[in-house]
Amino acid sequence: MKYGIDIDGTITRFSAYFSEFTASCVGQGVQVHIVTSRSPLGRKDTVNELALLGVRYHHLHMLAPMSEAQKLCPHTDIDWYAKHCWLKVDYARRHSITHFVDDELRVLQLFKRFLPNVVAMPPSDLVRASGNWCRS
Repeated sequence: MKYGIDIDGTITRFSAYFSEFTASCVGQGVQVHIVTSRSPLGRKDTVNELALLGVRYHHLHMLAPMSEAQKLCPHTDIDWYAKHCWLKVDYARRHSITHFVDDELRVLQLFKRFLPNVVAMPPSDLVRASGNWCRS
């Protein structure tokens, strides 16, 4: 089992929950990938913030800039913003992510369309499930 988790609006909104959730997942051998649209230039600050929040993870992936996303995304039928969001779907595909948590409806819709085998959900659904999701 591998989790992809967004930061802004997801971890930041439910930081205490994700501190416990990610610790439980890592302790049970579930991989945790933090996937964010934050700029790679702020990587050090993001690493420090996640540490302060007590969020455990195996990988931190910061999406390519919006301009690069336009070149990387092969889908011509989606708009510029969706192309940037699609980079999360592409990361999940390349890393065999099984579950993805994101507050952005657009991201969740792209998972449904392009990677329907991944359980993609808003953070509120995971929080309501009370952590049972990370048992492999």
